[in-house]
Amino acid sequence: LENQEIWESVTYFKAALPIQPWYKVAIHNIPTSFYTNECLAILKSEISTFNKGFEIVGNPYWLTKEDRRREQQTGSVCIAFATEQEAQRAIYNKLYLLRISVKVEKMHSTPASTQCQNCQRFGHTEERCSNGIACKICPEPYPTRLYRCNTCSTKGRTCLHTVPVCVNCKGAHTADNRL
Repeated sequence: LENQEIWESVTYFKAALPIQPWYKVAIHNIPTSFYTNECLAILKSEISTFNKGFEIVGNPYWLTKEDRRREQQTGSVCIAFATEQEAQRAIYNKLYLLRISVKVEKMHSTPASTQCQNCQRFGHTEERCSNGIACKICPEPYPTRLYRCNTCSTKGRTCLHTVPVCVNCKGAHTADNRL
């Protein structure tokens, strides 16, 4: 190791752990009253207590934003397992916590730049969309394929007469425009 004395004075740790993959799943129908970190720690403990053979790694976290959870009675939480087999078992068999059996699904990680073709928002795909439908050409609640120009009757796409309005920012461009 070159310049060890320099690195020792800069870093605060003496050892590093090897990177190990985690196998994330989403658990659904968790009461939103479990909003604190202490409550999420209780969920983690309940999973270990009432579901033998599972090792939860890391800390559970909510998949829904706090302001949205305020309007809901239940939400979804992400947990991670040490092995893929544990994650598969949880998905197949469900998990028991808070005196109920909860649905478990494999986590679907979607980049923030992914645009939904259903609602035109970002961060999810149409398969996982829970929002209303929106046109990418105008802010109307119908599929883009049903858009129709009032002047020339072009359907499902822009034309020379189109004055687009973005459903996300109300700007004068289509919702999928990469400014």
